[in-house]
Amino acid sequence: MINYTKIEMSMLSIALQYPDVVMPKLLGDGITDDHFSEPRQKLIFNLMVDQRSKGKAIELISFCNIMHNNGDLERVGGDAYIAELYNYQPQTGHYTYHLEMLRQARAKRIALDALEMPIEDVRALSAEELADHLRNASERVSKASESSDGSKDAKQACKEFLAEFEDQLQNKTQIGTSTGMESLDGVTNGMRSGELWIIAAPTSGGKSVMALQLALSTLTQGKRAGVFSLEMTAEENIARLISCHRGIDYGALRKPSLLKREDLKRMKASVITLSEMNLIICDEAGLSIDRICSLAQRWDDTDKVDTIIVDYMQLMQGDYRKGERTDEKLCRISGALKQLAKKLKCCVVALSQINADGRMAQASGMANDADVVLRIEGEQGVYVLKNRNGEKHMHLPLFLEGIHQEFKQGVLPNSEPPPSRY
Repeated sequence: MINYTKIEMSMLSIALQYPDVVMPKLLGDGITDDHFSEPRQKLIFNLMVDQRSKGKAIELISFCNIMHNNGDLERVGGDAYIAELYNYQPQTGHYTYHLEMLRQARAKRIALDALEMPIEDVRALSAEELADHLRNASERVSKASESSDGSKDAKQACKEFLAEFEDQLQNKTQIGTSTGMESLDGVTNGMRSGELWIIAAPTSGGKSVMALQLALSTLTQGKRAGVFSLEMTAEENIARLISCHRGIDYGALRKPSLLKREDLKRMKASVITLSEMNLIICDEAGLSIDRICSLAQRWDDTDKVDTIIVDYMQLMQGDYRKGERTDEKLCRISGALKQLAKKLKCCVVALSQINADGRMAQASGMANDADVVLRIEGEQGVYVLKNRNGEKHMHLPLFLEGIHQEFKQGVLPNSEPPPSRY
């Protein structure tokens, strides 16, 4: 059985004997005091980090003097323990092995902490809270044991770029999931993995319609879409999707007595088709950003999610921090949604209200986190405010056809581009 305490002691010994070589490697490999189990080892490691940050040399006599002056020497076992560390015989060639063992030991401690919950704590948690606790612990164990810190050198980054580029070149595929709207695909190249899109419009301006149209396009391509609906029920979302999917009068779907017989048949056929698509809807009231991120992670754990819709940002509840203004809270939410898109490697489409002056209600700074910002302008079409990877400050000939809950291509009227305000 591996003695992890000796492994930790050996790593400290290597660092003390070869500080100029080993300390930069330890810090570069993400090692912190959390990788050491004994308090005295944590204390010694932190002092070495502090000395290095101050540009001071780490050598036995001065190191002991500093610990003595700080009152820490006796806490770690006195001169005898430091001398034992310093006189230990591991070589720098053992570094890689010890590094891996440090990570494994930390991962096991995290797992044990998660599993050794007092029974009263387990009983106090709901099934969902317990699942979140175990999933978070699993993520921490996985990250703690990873040999990579997520960094890529130039060779690896270029290799991945070329692989994606050649696949698109040979297969003539666009980069992201098609929006189903030709002019929008033309400027964005689809909804790309890791992107945050913001669709802005005034009340009843069509932002929910466009978002669900994007979700439907994702579904019809055999991919998975998730919808967080803070304003409408799941049934309302399904009615809008059916209207868009089959071109059925939305008003009649909300008042079935108005449906014609042929439309009733088409509606039932659409229900069958939609029920077999990979769609998930959450219409829970008062969703917070933490709740959304937690549920999205669960969805992705069971099956890859390609597009996530959040309808809409100003309706999110809770998560207030002391002294935080509403605009600061919404900007924090947009930042979290961007990180969610990167983490799940999907496209997150968030909706936002806009004021009469065309600015996003309560938080113009949200656009800073977005890759694409679209503003629905009624008879002027859809204006591309921001497009990180393509053209911007332009109108697209997309117009809301409310009866069928769909944006359709049209011809733009002659108009001057509006100011590029967020």
